[in-house]
Amino acid sequence: MTESKAHFFKSHPGYYENSWAKYCSIILVLTLQQDLGVHYNFEQRTEPSLAKSKDQFIHGIVEGTGGTCASLPVVTVAVGRRLGYPMKLAQGFSHFYARWDDPKTGE
Repeated sequence: MTESKAHFFKSHPGYYENSWAKYCSIILVLTLQQDLGVHYNFEQRTEPSLAKSKDQFIHGIVEGTGGTCASLPVVTVAVGRRLGYPMKLAQGFSHFYARWDDPKTGE
C-alpha cells in the first residue's frame, strides 16, 4: 500500500510535513484499520476490565473484538518492523504508543 499510494506523498508532501516517515506511518495505520479491520475496543475505554485477556492482548484484535492502547501499538510496531520501518514501542503515563525512531534521519 505504501508504494501504490506514494503519488499522494509526491503530489502533496506538505500534507505529511515533508516527511516520508509520517506518510509511511499514516498509510500503515490506515491499512491496518481500513483493510484489515484492526480497531479500538471502545468498551474498554468506557468500562475497562482486566477480566478477559482478549481485551488486553493481541488475540482480541485478531478475533475481531478490538484492541486497546496496550495491544494496538504492539501490532502496529510488529507490522512496521516487518516492513523494515524503524519503529519502537514507547510508553507515556499509563499509555503505550508506536514510535518511528530513525537514528539516520532523526525522525
